[in-house]
Amino acid sequence: MILIADSGASKTNWSVIDQSKLIASYNSVGLNPYHIYDNGIIDVLKDLFPKEFPVSNISSVFFYGAGCKLEPMAQRMESVLSQYFTNSVVHVYSDIVGAARSLFAKSSGIVAIVGTGINTGFYSGDTIDNMVPSLGYILGDEGSGCYLGKELIRAWQYSELPNDILIKLNNFAKVDLSEILRNVYSHDNPERFLSGFVPFISQNINHTSIKTLVDNAFDLFVERHLVKYPQFKHIGVGVVGSVGFILAQRLKIAIEKGGGRADKFLQYPIEGLIEFHKSNN
Repeated sequence: MILIADSGASKTNWSVIDQSKLIASYNSVGLNPYHIYDNGIIDVLKDLFPKEFPVSNISSVFFYGAGCKLEPMAQRMESVLSQYFTNSVVHVYSDIVGAARSLFAKSSGIVAIVGTGINTGFYSGDTIDNMVPSLGYILGDEGSGCYLGKELIRAWQYSELPNDILIKLNNFAKVDLSEILRNVYSHDNPERFLSGFVPFISQNINHTSIKTLVDNAFDLFVERHLVKYPQFKHIGVGVVGSVGFILAQRLKIAIEKGGGRADKFLQYPIEGLIEFHKSNN
């Protein structure tokens, strides 16, 4: 049996394959090694699988995760997973590798993760070339769910929103400034709180103020990330992630405005990863 995991900032999709057939799927919280302790990862795994599930029968684990690009974090995640999956060979890759394999299999393309956070790379069909670092929700992540949430909250709290959308936002959020600050600066997962405003943005995307906010964010994403790839104007861009998928129309416009071409939008990489490992197992 093979276990495949796709882990973002908010959620991890787990799928078990046996003889090229999907036999089980599970969901857990995101397991970004920057945001969770080793014991916390083990606790998630203990709660994830039913007691009767034969963990010892898993021969290989393929874990694709946010926060696993740099070698020390990938090694740490591999070590922790190996403590739980004691009979398995554990492979840990960054989320951008998972996105690339899901989108393009063994073909080439520019990969963009646009979810709670963002990441980009050029995929040769084998390896990933990251031209622009992913700086996270504090220093970067332009166009991500976190970034859009921050921009909406800023406009809200600085009284820059029209009254009609302001009324809707107050009804949606039901939080005051003190609660906003507490969620952002005192809680363990501010990214989850900030990206929690994406449904409101999606529901009101045809309102001029919201559309402008989203377009500005996506234009910045294209400018700071995608156009820096020499291949951008010559090869298609594939997008994975809930934010890119939900707001695909606006992101497609931003990519085309920058001179590129959006080829494919996927909400979750896991289905493509299942097919990839079925074909390459």
